[in-house]
Amino acid sequence: MDQDSASLTVALKQRLIAIAIAGLVVAGLAVIALAATGPITLHLALATALGTFFTALVGGGLFAISFYSDSSGHDRDVATNGDRREDR
Repeated sequence: MDQDSASLTVALKQRLIAIAIAGLVVAGLAVIALAATGPITLHLALATALGTFFTALVGGGLFAISFYSDSSGHDRDVATNGDRREDR
């Protein structure tokens, strides 16, 4: 049986918050690693931080949404309805 929609939505929000926090950590680590190689400018640090944050956010968000879709039963609905072929 599928979990109810409210608990799935809460779980999705918690995952997205965790992904955003992880993205901030990864962005900070990327800037620290870049600074360890030598002097960096503000623009370089900002571009690195934003690039790594949004890359982690998009990748993790897509995974979270696919897990949500699977848990909510949307994937099963498409799989069972997609097998039907209407006569033309």
